[in-house]
Amino acid sequence: MKKLLFVIAIVLFSLNLFSQGLNFKQKINTTNLMGYWKADKCLNGLFFWKDYKGNLHMAKTISGNVSDLELIKFKINRTNIISETISENNNCKVKSIYKLINNNTIQCITNDGNNDLIIIYTKSKQ
Repeated sequence: MKKLLFVIAIVLFSLNLFSQGLNFKQKINTTNLMGYWKADKCLNGLFFWKDYKGNLHMAKTISGNVSDLELIKFKINRTNIISETISENNNCKVKSIYKLINNNTIQCITNDGNNDLIIIYTKSKQ
């Protein structure tokens, strides 16, 4: 009986720690996103800005060229930015998930239908 109570106590303690750990994830602050973010290993970049109504907008460049990509939609949940883009060159839809690592680093996981590509963006000084 003592062993059963001990196991139950350990399980409840573990569940409590796990639920508290979920609350430690960094919530995305849209004001901190504003500006230019540069990729670490390629010429890709991200721009975030707010319009006069306070709505957040996003633009993504590939190899320094913004004209061949069209942002279909993006949304921000508590910890991620999810975007869908379409390339005008080959009409290919790509879904990307951006995760805020810290105030100056975003990790992007993009799936092109075949492979996952991971790109790290750092915020440029303004």
